[in-house]
Amino acid sequence: MLFGTLDNVLFFGLPGPPHAVQTLLHLLVGPALLAMQGVEVPWPQKGQAYLSHTVTTKRQDVVRFKDGVITLEGGECRVHPAQKAEFSNCFILFPAGQKHYLEGELIDIIFIGGSGIKL
Repeated sequence: MLFGTLDNVLFFGLPGPPHAVQTLLHLLVGPALLAMQGVEVPWPQKGQAYLSHTVTTKRQDVVRFKDGVITLEGGECRVHPAQKAEFSNCFILFPAGQKHYLEGELIDIIFIGGSGIKL
């Protein structure tokens, strides 16, 4: 990622395919812009939710971020990986060292700004 100013104009350079750029935008650029506007607690905020169903990742040797959809079901926060036509409102953080995550497992999530979820 590239960040700087040129003739007093702020710029960000985001590398990678569209999905990687979207992730960087939500996790780094958005919070930086909010902080520059004086927002006291800029996104991203971290939380936890229970997996709605079992998930298997392709690799276990790296941390994985997946688009997720968090919902409130029966008083519990539940999350599942977003499908292609589904609007994501969080990232699911799958830590390194594990490939299979079971339904009902408590997992870390990172809220995407504007998700409408209040902590």
